[in-house]
Amino acid sequence: MKTKLEINELQGIPLVVQEKLLYEINNGNVELIFATSAHFSAIKQITVILNKDIPENKRQELQESSWTKEVFEQFGVVVTFCKHIVFPFESDFHFTYISLYLNPQFIIYSRRESSWGSLLQNFYTFSIRRQLLQLDNWVLEVKQKREDYKTRFIDSLVKQKQFQAVLIMYVYIIRLYLHSVQSMLFPKSIFILNSDIGLLELIENNSPELCQIFINSDIDKAYLCNLLNVDCNSETTIEENDLAKLESVCTAISEQFEKGVNNFFTPRIEYLLSDLKGKQIFSKVEYEQFMLNAVIKRLLQSYRIDLIYLIESKVSNDSIELLLFIVGTDIKIQMEQHMSTLIRNHFNQRVEITCLLHKTTWIERHGTKFLPFIYKRITDDNVVYSRTPKKHAKFILPVFELPEDTDSSYWQKDFWKLCQDNLESQWLQMDLFSCSTYQIGHVVQLGSIFKQLCLSFLYKKLNYVPHFASPRYLWKLVQWADRDYSNQLMSAKQSDALFYFLNTKLPYFPRQSTSANNPSQEQYVNTLHICSHFYNHIKELYTN
Repeated sequence: MKTKLEINELQGIPLVVQEKLLYEINNGNVELIFATSAHFSAIKQITVILNKDIPENKRQELQESSWTKEVFEQFGVVVTFCKHIVFPFESDFHFTYISLYLNPQFIIYSRRESSWGSLLQNFYTFSIRRQLLQLDNWVLEVKQKREDYKTRFIDSLVKQKQFQAVLIMYVYIIRLYLHSVQSMLFPKSIFILNSDIGLLELIENNSPELCQIFINSDIDKAYLCNLLNVDCNSETTIEENDLAKLESVCTAISEQFEKGVNNFFTPRIEYLLSDLKGKQIFSKVEYEQFMLNAVIKRLLQSYRIDLIYLIESKVSNDSIELLLFIVGTDIKIQMEQHMSTLIRNHFNQRVEITCLLHKTTWIERHGTKFLPFIYKRITDDNVVYSRTPKKHAKFILPVFELPEDTDSSYWQKDFWKLCQDNLESQWLQMDLFSCSTYQIGHVVQLGSIFKQLCLSFLYKKLNYVPHFASPRYLWKLVQWADRDYSNQLMSAKQSDALFYFLNTKLPYFPRQSTSANNPSQEQYVNTLHICSHFYNHIKELYTN
């Protein structure tokens, strides 16, 4: 469980919010913090559940701080400070908000490992069927309120020809639906919404499924906005012949409510819970472990695997990334891409795996070259699957049979010298020091240079190099080895452009050149620039 805000959890959160949250955490005011991702919600939500001992005036002061409104206006991020007390029960959350936005996988901070369980487990069901049943009951409850208002008040007021009162009651019903939708999207304590029209515009801009409830072919937006401006002190008047239009608007909203709410809620709750198969998960750690077990199970259904080691994992609010070391008698390096695609598709793009694939004889044949990596990563603690109890011990046995004075440090120096000689030879072949104009064949040489650079970087950082030398695959490993430097070297957009360039096919026969099948000079220069910076950085690493 997160007991501090980690850097990878704060991506996309404005710095001012980070500072405010850290201040409140350090003062002991915060129990839980949840943050949804852009992938899940068009509106970035940061929900802070305060310690139950925080007085109401303090919560209100935090919620009404000017910075919360500024953050919403500048960055589109909604920050809410909320209360949720189990006994005596007091909460700022509707059950739909808890279901969608307070799922354990969205936790970015928890004061205690048991915080989510103690506060929310009794208000959360991990069964999709039960979630949808709750939703159906709530929709019926809202629609029943509308029927009650009509039969108890509106019908009698119409008979008495008190049309102004009828108008106010119909507007009240419209607000009932609007505020019901609001309770799905935000906690009660939200401060940024100053009017019903402001809420309607927010829904229109960010939630097309819910917008259809209020703005569609049967409902004119301008007319609806005029109605929402009506209150008890309003001077707006209504005649008997206007009642039909007013009632038709209310009826249209009522009919669209169930459809719109289901279209919004159902795919999101399925997205959150479908992988869990009804299993109760009370912390983010449990969620990560459950998903890891599910990945292993799916791999074992398709491949004969002897051992799986978890080298590293990265968990964000909308995805899990796993770096796995997989061992098997029949394992082939070409399986890596198939494994990654299999897991990505099985978990609807939410789980990404990178696999280091090796046969059971890998340590026996190559162990001396990778001893630091083996000692650190291929351990009992890293084993997440073993086909038999003795597989791990048998796999690493050759390491313990080495002489005690075995020194593997010279491998790095020799490897770098070999790589450096190869790189400088290829630089000279391209004659880059005298010519920076793209020529046919340069793409092949730059592809070889980029792969050599990745291998050099990996051996220095991880004391490991794979057998597979695909540029995209090697770059994924570079990102695992040093995320900060890889982001500094090139962005996702730049890496896509680089791999597009390196994937250029050379013609077998002369043909008329076109911009569609020839890399541009700009692409070539950019790739050259990246490789040059990468080389200088690696050279500095090995020198120091």
